[in-house]
Amino acid sequence: MASEKTKTVEEERVKEAGETSDAKDKKSPEELMRSAIKWSELIFEQNKKIKRRLGWIIFGGYVRLALILVPLILALIYLPPLVQDLLNQYGSIFSGAGQGGSPLGGSFNDILSDISPEQIQQALKILGK
Repeated sequence: MASEKTKTVEEERVKEAGETSDAKDKKSPEELMRSAIKWSELIFEQNKKIKRRLGWIIFGGYVRLALILVPLILALIYLPPLVQDLLNQYGSIFSGAGQGGSPLGGSFNDILSDISPEQIQQALKILGK
């Protein structure tokens, strides 16, 4: 259907291009009015197609925007509780790591305070030999 209309448009263009300027001047006002109406109808049909296509382009833009924003919004809603649960499960492993402690428990200062000066002297003698 659309190809038939384009063929008729092309045929009319060829016919008008083939005519000389003298022949165009000799047309009666009624013929000029008819050709103007035909051209107006063709332009109107093209504008309808363009408008329909632009509508689909706008719709596609909104779909793309939704495909980007919906996962981000869902991540903001559902991810923090999941991360919190994960941290609670593995919190015992990392309990003292952020505070200068060892994963085995206790901090470095607690371990040093349990060592007596005699033990430090013995360690220095062993390392010195």
